[in-house]
Amino acid sequence: MARTKKNSETNSTNAPKDDPEKDIERRQFKRELPVPLQGEELNRKAVKAAQQRAQAAEMQRELDDVVKPKKRAIRKLESDAAKLEKEVAEKSKTELVLCEERRDFRVNEVIVVRCDTGEVLDGGPRALTGMERQRSMKLSDAKAETVVLPDAAEKGAVKP
Repeated sequence: MARTKKNSETNSTNAPKDDPEKDIERRQFKRELPVPLQGEELNRKAVKAAQQRAQAAEMQRELDDVVKPKKRAIRKLESDAAKLEKEVAEKSKTELVLCEERRDFRVNEVIVVRCDTGEVLDGGPRALTGMERQRSMKLSDAKAETVVLPDAAEKGAVKP
């Protein structure tokens, strides 16, 4: 206890008892806080910001010029790979094959057949539609003659 008394006596001799600072401990540090900008510094920063925005936009355009074609190429490769994977899984491919539509007017049916294998397509024969029941007209190879009618010639109409 003697030491405690001695320390308190030492402290009391260094600072007066009614000193308001004796119970305050101070420490300095730095913190980022807003500081007002004025005049030349404000203008300089505004110009620099605009220049940097323009530079960033130009760099983005350059990047897009490189990236977009690459992305298109990647999509094409992925699409082609998916198509090939489907063909491998199904063990067949899709391509144009010569087919024949056979209209049988006696039984009022139409059937679609693959010419390379003779396979009947579309689930077999079906009934002819009204449009399909119309027979095609075979025209001769003779050249058609254009006839101009007297009344129509005056109006600019021509009848073949």
